[in-house]
Amino acid sequence: LGIIAAIVTPVIYNSIEENKQELYDIQLNNIIAGAKNWAADNVFLMPEEGESIVLTLGMLKQGGYVDEDITNPLTKEKFPNDMIITIINNDGKFEYVLGDTDTEGSDNFNQNAPRMILNGEIKQYVEINTSYEEKGVSVTDKNGDTIDDYSRLIEKKVNNEYETVTEIDVSELSEYRITYIATDGGLTSKVYRTVIVRDTTAPVINVDNHLSDYTLNIKQGNSFNIPSAVVTDNSNESLTATVSGSVNPNVSGTYRIIYTAEDSSGNEARLTLTVYVTTPPVFVWDSISSKFA
Repeated sequence: LGIIAAIVTPVIYNSIEENKQELYDIQLNNIIAGAKNWAADNVFLMPEEGESIVLTLGMLKQGGYVDEDITNPLTKEKFPNDMIITIINNDGKFEYVLGDTDTEGSDNFNQNAPRMILNGEIKQYVEINTSYEEKGVSVTDKNGDTIDDYSRLIEKKVNNEYETVTEIDVSELSEYRITYIATDGGLTSKVYRTVIVRDTTAPVINVDNHLSDYTLNIKQGNSFNIPSAVVTDNSNESLTATVSGSVNPNVSGTYRIIYTAEDSSGNEARLTLTVYVTTPPVFVWDSISSKFA
């Protein structure tokens, strides 16, 4: 019997552990499925190409996308509410990545942990060189009473890694992650917001104080030089206009000079100068009326 037990026991143990691992994988898939259902209901909040947003398990629970009692079969404890689910847009395809948690000194899977709701959206865009408006969060305790005291951690994305910074710098194109942290009765909760500083404004082309298309009329045979352009951009980049087209002042006709400029974010500006080269009128002497006709 001892020999049989020695053979069978490891087999049973391994089978149990394999079943736990399978259940664990199923629970992770359930979390990802909840995130995908959230995404289906919040299409306008999904990240654009090359961007990402961060959800928490607590947010999915509050929205009813994941069961509030979802449990880790390996530890027999509930998955923590601050478990991170990152949604990444890779060339138009969304990738769902389960990240780490920071539960040191807390039991934030406890239902008595503070309830946190973002004011505003989970993703916030800021136009470069404008201003960032901090919308904050609404926090309540287990009784529904407001908690005014919470902390904020700002991290900047650099080479796909996050570095802690003191503020959001709107003078450069970048992506930030803000972590809001609230503690009550020794229990901690977190929510996240992605802030993206971007440039969606086209450069401004100025040609002889003209900021849009305009026309010039010149007489055939007169000299003509194509006017130069000055380009400015809200990103403060140093830009130069590309000029195409030519004018032959000795040949009457309609000519177009096209100025284009593009900033590093792909915003393009275009200005067209239309030049009309006109033939001078021909005067013929009328001997009868004794004047030119």
